[in-house]
Amino acid sequence: MGGIPYSSKGCLTCRKRKIKCGLQIPACIQCMKRGIECGGYSANRIFISYDQKTMQVQNVGRTRTATPKSLDDINSVPEIREQLFATFMGAYFPACMDGDTHVDSWRYLISSFQVLPHKTMMLQRALSAICCVYIGRINDDERLSHHGIQLYNSSMRSMSKMLCTKTHSEESLYATVIFQMIEKCITVKKSTGPSGVHGCANGFDPWVFHMQAMSNLLKENQHKLSTNPLMNAVSSSHAKLSIIYGILAVRGPGDDNSHLINPCPQTPLDDLFDIFVTGRSLLDAIEEMNTLPLDDPKISPKACFASLQTIMEYRDRITSWYAEKEAQIGGPPIVCEIKDTRLFNKMLLDDNPFGSIYRFVSLDNARIHILYWTAMNFAHTLVYRAQMMVVSANRAIFPSDNFPTDPSNYESFVMASHYTDQVCRAIPYCMQPMHRIWGTHIVFGTIGNVFRTYIQRLNREKFLWCHRVLETAGALGLGLAFYFSGVANREWAAMEGLIEPMVRTPEYASSSDDQYPLDDLIDSSSPLSSDYFSQPVDLQVDFQLEEIPALSFGEICLAL
Repeated sequence: MGGIPYSSKGCLTCRKRKIKCGLQIPACIQCMKRGIECGGYSANRIFISYDQKTMQVQNVGRTRTATPKSLDDINSVPEIREQLFATFMGAYFPACMDGDTHVDSWRYLISSFQVLPHKTMMLQRALSAICCVYIGRINDDERLSHHGIQLYNSSMRSMSKMLCTKTHSEESLYATVIFQMIEKCITVKKSTGPSGVHGCANGFDPWVFHMQAMSNLLKENQHKLSTNPLMNAVSSSHAKLSIIYGILAVRGPGDDNSHLINPCPQTPLDDLFDIFVTGRSLLDAIEEMNTLPLDDPKISPKACFASLQTIMEYRDRITSWYAEKEAQIGGPPIVCEIKDTRLFNKMLLDDNPFGSIYRFVSLDNARIHILYWTAMNFAHTLVYRAQMMVVSANRAIFPSDNFPTDPSNYESFVMASHYTDQVCRAIPYCMQPMHRIWGTHIVFGTIGNVFRTYIQRLNREKFLWCHRVLETAGALGLGLAFYFSGVANREWAAMEGLIEPMVRTPEYASSSDDQYPLDDLIDSSSPLSSDYFSQPVDLQVDFQLEEIPALSFGEICLAL
């Protein structure tokens, strides 16, 4: 029989596995969903993509990021949406990402949302919004970014109607995950206050609101978690993120999501987050004790010393966890040689104040170490605060001159800085170009705690280096980095008594007709004002204090 023989148009990986290929570029959705490298397409295979100025044929293998000629095509042509999503995934995540979804499930979640059958318009527009906002940011395409904001607003209005009519489903939960990602990419509006310090009109609030909304939706759908693997993955990811920000953020989501953590830890990371939950309880107890009057028995010398002992046991528990799990998580970090840093971001290597840089066997290994060092920084900070409470409680008994006043005389204060430095030594590895924006995503959650450490110690050199990290993150598309930069400037100015901020953050102006996504949702008449946004619930934790014999001055100094 005559004619040209049939030839599959799928990628080489799907053809080898004999499954149907999604035909997306630069990598097909089947390969992205499984976290494997897409083999690409045959040399004579071409795709039609769209440039901002004209349509053109683009051969496979070119690295130029394509954007649609007509924005209406995004809403009406499924093929364009799939191609836009594949472009976003290729720009956001590393090409080879053989990670464990227990460590971070964002790629698994976003890929799974895309392939859900019969998606609602709300979820579809949320997916298109994150693609448009991010691709528009990295390509300086204001038109595409603005369209992404419009899709974002439209998706949120659809959710508002669903919540009002009680017709929402698990897709409302999935859309909220995407809303959080969008808030990290949106270019924030800047304003200058009377002190000359740069401010931010919206800043961190929308992201916090979405976190609180997800907590509400998860509580409502908790009975479905055991039967829906995707919802269960969302729940686990949200619980871990809430615990981290609840501990490290100056003002963040404070909901108690510890019940969403696996009660029977199966991975080293589950154990570590169980430790974080305990740390949150200790932090709340310390904060409560600081508000009590001096004659309250809960802050007597014995009670303060009991608190110190409990916190020191908590610190030792973290140390034991790492010693036990070090091999299981992939081994310790490796000190880089000069040849190992050739592919790193030069901006983060020049005038590096931390000495040798680390590299890791994988991004997962790097992320777990960053979380471990963050936990140790947190634990040593708690120990130092508890030591200061012991000193304060004993001032009436022993002369104040007998206690050291310089914080550097306390080992816990010095070690807190040491573990922050360890985090910074890992940042250049995570933020090297081959890791795309995902490597920056990994360190983004702890950068606020790093800044706080160096601001409290007025370490100018390390403070400026952290600003370079945020500048790099902003250039990669994470607009929230500019907000963090402004907050850090104000905190530094407050510590040093400056009028002008030490580092000026750039002005980012947007079109006057840009409707901010939350503007029409925080009105008192909106159904989201009660159902979507809720106030955080504070943990109430009390110490169980045991009777402790009277302490001598020598025993107190030994404890310190």
